[in-house]
Amino acid sequence: MTALASLPTLSVQIAFNPTNLQTLTQTWTDVTQWVRDFSTSSGRQHFLDRIESSTIRMTLDNRTGYFLNGTTNGTGAVIRTRLPIKVTATVGATTYPIFWGLTEAAEERTADQLNQDIILTATDNTKYLSLLYMNRPQFWSQYAKSANALSWYRCDGIGAMPDQISTYNGQVSGAVLNTAGTLLYDVDTAIDLTNGQTNGTNVAYLQLSNPKVLGSLSTQVNGIDFWFIGNSSQTNFIISTLSLGFQFYVSPNGTLAYTDVSGNTQDTLIQIADGNWHHIGVVQWTQTLGGAYPTYIYVDGQYFSHGTRALPLAAGTYSLQIGNYNAGTLSWQPANYYIDEIVITQGVSALATIQAEIKQRFAAGSLLKNVISSGDRIAEVLVLAGYGSITAGAIVPTNYYVNDVAWSANAGAFFVQGFQTAVTSSTALDLIQQVTDTDVGAFYQKPDGTLEFDTQAYLYNPTNNATPSGADVWSDTAGGSVTTFYEPTTLQVLRDDADVWTTVKITAQNGTVQTYENTANEPLYGFSTLTKSNVVSVTNEQANQEAIYLGNLYQSPLPRIGNVELRSETNNGANLPEMLVRYVDDVVLLKRTPNGASTAGSISSTMVIESVRHDFQADPGYWHSSFTLDPYPKRGQNSTPQTFFMLFDDATYGVFDSNNDYL
Repeated sequence: MTALASLPTLSVQIAFNPTNLQTLTQTWTDVTQWVRDFSTSSGRQHFLDRIESSTIRMTLDNRTGYFLNGTTNGTGAVIRTRLPIKVTATVGATTYPIFWGLTEAAEERTADQLNQDIILTATDNTKYLSLLYMNRPQFWSQYAKSANALSWYRCDGIGAMPDQISTYNGQVSGAVLNTAGTLLYDVDTAIDLTNGQTNGTNVAYLQLSNPKVLGSLSTQVNGIDFWFIGNSSQTNFIISTLSLGFQFYVSPNGTLAYTDVSGNTQDTLIQIADGNWHHIGVVQWTQTLGGAYPTYIYVDGQYFSHGTRALPLAAGTYSLQIGNYNAGTLSWQPANYYIDEIVITQGVSALATIQAEIKQRFAAGSLLKNVISSGDRIAEVLVLAGYGSITAGAIVPTNYYVNDVAWSANAGAFFVQGFQTAVTSSTALDLIQQVTDTDVGAFYQKPDGTLEFDTQAYLYNPTNNATPSGADVWSDTAGGSVTTFYEPTTLQVLRDDADVWTTVKITAQNGTVQTYENTANEPLYGFSTLTKSNVVSVTNEQANQEAIYLGNLYQSPLPRIGNVELRSETNNGANLPEMLVRYVDDVVLLKRTPNGASTAGSISSTMVIESVRHDFQADPGYWHSSFTLDPYPKRGQNSTPQTFFMLFDDATYGVFDSNNDYL
């Protein structure tokens, strides 16, 4: 294979003993010598389609029995499903990734007593994501069971409240109920305290009998944190120590507040009586500092110092109650809130350590809840799926890129709404594709195994309305700046009106249908409508901008390329670098001049690659790469959010003001 100048140096590697399918680091075995041929397929057929999982179909020569041997002396291995496989091709000093995925099936093909082949098929990790359901109970537990957590109460039952870490079991008292819990990716439940009676036998509260709920008179830091949701819970008390008299409560204004035994009050001014889940808690430094014990109130990732107080929160054997107990009137009241996922942290030597662990739990529990940018929502899903972790209170996905740049916070063109109900019946790819549908973006795995999200912004701004830098010229004729020649006999040019819509209707999740109508083209093309529902759109304005964007993009027929093929035989391998480097969403300038055509009938158009197919044959020795191309949609926004430019085929089609009037 490598003796032919028209072929790259091929490398096919399989990890026969993987430890983690979500990492690109594996122990690889080179199986290149047995590869007879392969074909790959990746991408989509149309700009509005979702990108499908990339696939490879490969023929392996198994006449020696290597792939079904399974010996441990290095002379064979057993081919099976879910094995990482990667393919690369090297031309000169440059190595190009061709495929990265997981084996899906291996079929024996026997020609005669001597010759046997293995037909191997594999799919990239987006298929793995499509099978990975978001019921992830172990995700939260790794943060609930942090290094210094002493007790963890799931709040999943009525009556006994078992300690998931130690043996300090709590108790659920009164007329309580179970309801949906705070974690959107877990089927856990929370405790509903709203059914309790005033000073009656059914008074509702939780009692934690841990002898050191928040610590003792020691030189340590201790704390308690949990999830809280309240609606009309103003003036409700949350934590009470009956013997010591300190209270943790909702102020008359609905904010989280705290009063110590001396009557000193600290108000966080953060609203928690709004019907949303909040992560709250108390942390105390139990070492005497000037004769007092500093206390810190905690809410949604923020700490508020309460200064000093006379006694620790729960010294000795005092128990602690979570429920609406008024220490002033010594009476229980109905509690208008739910409680979930209580964690007690104890015996920490440094304040920063306990604060960091609590912030980790807030970040882990708040995933998928908040309004967030589209790229960040995908990052959250990937972390839940195992592609990353919570580090220093922030999500840290691995091998994830947005617009070809390593992900960083606030990536993405749109902001999407948080989920309101559990997503345990959805797969990771389900949630990701909801985001890409809204952003008119594309999510896929690149051939090097990394995950890519291309947003609607398409990397370019209104000032860049020329062919993007680095775009190669593909042509079937010589001359000019042509650098790559395609095979004319493979060219499929489509000229039709299948992609012309005079009306575009976009439905936002919260709001009304937004419509863009191209009345000027209706006499010619009729009343044709493109409809799209954005399940995670936040505002009508976003839906309106998308309607205008798509309406201008598809306002008139433009030639599309159903297929164009580059071949390794061309100019003795001159095409190889361009064949191997191009992938989905890359941009090229295609030139086509039919026989006898005028300039108007020719094509010289910037195109975006929608699909890529590689076909390699060791015998007779060739590599062909086929591509589907669409007219290149370039979109950018200027400094005014309501105004955007729509550029297409190097021409400005429209600039609209905030009233969507054409300028």
